[in-house]
Amino acid sequence: MQATGNHISVKRKLIDSSFQMEFPEKYDLYIFAGSEEFSCAVADKSTKTFIGLESWKIFDANSTLPLLDIHETSTLLTPTNFNRVICCSGFRNATLVPNPLFEQGTAVEQLYFANDKMEQGQVLIDEMRQLEAKNIFGVPGSYLREISGWFREVEFHHTSTALIEYIINANKNRTDELIIVNVHSTFMEIVVTKSRQLLLYNYFGFSSPEEFVYYILFVCEQLHLNPEHIQVQFSGDINSEDSAFHLTMKYIRNLSFVNRPEIFGYSQVLSELPSHLHFNLFSQVICGL
Repeated sequence: MQATGNHISVKRKLIDSSFQMEFPEKYDLYIFAGSEEFSCAVADKSTKTFIGLESWKIFDANSTLPLLDIHETSTLLTPTNFNRVICCSGFRNATLVPNPLFEQGTAVEQLYFANDKMEQGQVLIDEMRQLEAKNIFGVPGSYLREISGWFREVEFHHTSTALIEYIINANKNRTDELIIVNVHSTFMEIVVTKSRQLLLYNYFGFSSPEEFVYYILFVCEQLHLNPEHIQVQFSGDINSEDSAFHLTMKYIRNLSFVNRPEIFGYSQVLSELPSHLHFNLFSQVICGL
């Protein structure tokens, strides 16, 4: 990991030699912007193939300084005239509201009823097409303005919209329950689905392997799922050597890692990455369909 100052450090820079920076209109750009990580990937829109990825660890998400440093050190973020730019917020202020209960005029109140108020945050709304629901979410105003200023036009969504919509679509023919645990440095997102149904989406902070396993077992208990039979798939910042993974194996029999979305292809420089990494980023392809 390459250090770049007090605000960020570079985690990965993987760019195929076919990337032509002078012709950005050939590509779609996908961005994940969270409190702990920022990542982006470029896909050739004609071949539907990802050809580049960059990611950074963020140490201070309370200012725009990390974004300024990221933009300065990035190759993929340099062009301004991409065919399409989709940015998913990884900030955790979000709530799902079924369409019959949604009221446009009270969206802010609905969001902050179950979430801490985000000072100077911008409240946005995603349409959850497969759930017949709205995803109301907050983005720090400074992040929204800074990222919007880099490009001609940016579509903003929440990362849970992409995760849920993609997971449901990819597993719509399953008749059993499935748990996806998407792991970040200090918290995890847990998605539980069955066929086209969303049974649960929530996030849990953790600081030890014991806490990590506790929340997975807690979800199983609340949904009456048998740890001996339930399928649990991991994505994100975890690998088979991690102590959290090994401890989970003692309680959950059927563990595996997710595969990256097969809707798009991946150039050789990206195909060498473990398939479960950057799931928040690659699952955004569902937002572009």
